[in-house]
Amino acid sequence: MSDKMNKYAESHKKLYNALLELDAILFERQIKLATLATEESAATGEKSTADKARFQKTSKPRFSPIKLHIIGGFAIVLAEIPYNLNRYTDIDYVGAIFDEETQIIIQKLGLKHEIGADWLNNQVLLEGSSLADLQFVVGKLRFEKVLDLQYFTVKSLVLEDVAKMKAIAIDTALMGADFGDEFTRLKDFDDIAAILQHLGWTVSDLRSHTGEYVLQSEVYTLIADYIKNGSNRLFE
Repeated sequence: MSDKMNKYAESHKKLYNALLELDAILFERQIKLATLATEESAATGEKSTADKARFQKTSKPRFSPIKLHIIGGFAIVLAEIPYNLNRYTDIDYVGAIFDEETQIIIQKLGLKHEIGADWLNNQVLLEGSSLADLQFVVGKLRFEKVLDLQYFTVKSLVLEDVAKMKAIAIDTALMGADFGDEFTRLKDFDDIAAILQHLGWTVSDLRSHTGEYVLQSEVYTLIADYIKNGSNRLFE
């Protein structure tokens, strides 16, 4: 395990341990399936016993890691911002729903590590939305590789785009609140404030990066108020 991974594990140990264990389980399952397919291929061919043994010895299963695109709060953890990292209790990813067998493994690991059965989820827009679906709504998103595991290559949303998605989330929730819905995105103000400080950005910089996708200009006023006063009208 790398020094960087050790640092991550210290900041959010339960989630990392669950992710590492899931990776190991899925990798072992994939290798077994690939080995079985290789052996069946060797057994059905017209080869001598010696040729089959040589084939099995030299034909190692090949596997290309699956890309896991991480978004939301856990991307802030991956960026190592000096912040209240332990507030995040799940990992949000964008992409296809895992098969039923894998979902059961995920749920069992969540209970084992005491992080809840839904600790790894893709409830972004509609469950199972693809990256293309998400980008159609929020614009181009950029990811950077942060972990090379056995089964997964973990790619995390860059902080600039985490801030963009959180500003859009505030905008969407604000529109709902205007129609009587409860405003449920208060924690996003804290996240955005931490990201802007880390990036050295102003609220004007955020507006320049997100303005095309944020419909209500009040969003930026609310963010500026929160950064200045630690609160805004939504906290009253």
